[in-house]
Amino acid sequence: MRWRPTQTTGRAGRLNGVTFIAIPDRAVAFQAYQAGEVDIIQPDPGDVPGIQNDSALSQAYTQYSGACTESYELNLTIPPFDEKLVREAFIYAYDRDAYIRDILQGTSVKTLTWIPPGFPGHDPDETRYDFDPERARTLLAEAGYPNGEGLPEVTLTYVSDDPAAESAATYLVQRYQENLGVTITTSALDGTTIDELIVDVETHPQMVLSSWCAEYPDPKVWLSDYWHSRTDLASSFGYANPEVDRLLDEADRERDEATRLALYQQAQRLIIGDAPQIIRSHSINSFLIKPTFDGFDFTSQDWLFPGQATGLMQVTGTSSE
Repeated sequence: MRWRPTQTTGRAGRLNGVTFIAIPDRAVAFQAYQAGEVDIIQPDPGDVPGIQNDSALSQAYTQYSGACTESYELNLTIPPFDEKLVREAFIYAYDRDAYIRDILQGTSVKTLTWIPPGFPGHDPDETRYDFDPERARTLLAEAGYPNGEGLPEVTLTYVSDDPAAESAATYLVQRYQENLGVTITTSALDGTTIDELIVDVETHPQMVLSSWCAEYPDPKVWLSDYWHSRTDLASSFGYANPEVDRLLDEADRERDEATRLALYQQAQRLIIGDAPQIIRSHSINSFLIKPTFDGFDFTSQDWLFPGQATGLMQVTGTSSE
């Protein structure tokens, strides 16, 4: 991208332009950063401890609260996830703290709810479905699958383009075997194929990692735009709750802010209670930025690059290329 004078200010940005380079493998991106081929990257979580312990890299590393909720989407039309008891068992058997510590290296924040802290509609009082393997095994037995016996096959689909995804999938499979006594198979597909599959409930993977990021700080984008049954998102994995739809429709029309917020919060609690996904964490934005650049205005909505929500007009610096 090249700068042009804006219609509102009549001036161009301080940079000559910005070049975006797609590097799916974060290890390759890190190598490119170290070689001076790129100036900004999102490092792989596995590299963060080493970055933080490096005297030079730690000065170039920044992280701050993000605007994405990360979860495992479940296809609610395919057994066994068409049964709420089974979904609840899988959610209770998921150890968020261990996963964030061991796999994400602390680069996400545990959550039991959908809307992140700092956003209107966040529910700090949500405590349901925290890690409880004993409860998980009890629910699975109540569903008719004691110790996983007779449970229909469960397949976790992950992105083959990302080497870190394979180790994360392996970790998840092992933990479910330990915590719930179930065997999960895995399917590695390229990101493009997964993107094509997740748009239709007929092809949506049985279990796949997903994230939803806010385009603007309002409960509507978190709830109505994702969980209403009329959306392509909720319908793509088979979620529909008429009462949730009613509350969201009413909230979308409501002019009084307090009443509107209360309606959204009611809807959110119903959604969590339906156990439609394994909600895992809220994102932390983390970047390596070459010290030759300055002036970024960081916000939680920078889920692709720093300054994403506020623009780069004030950024100064020279590329290392």
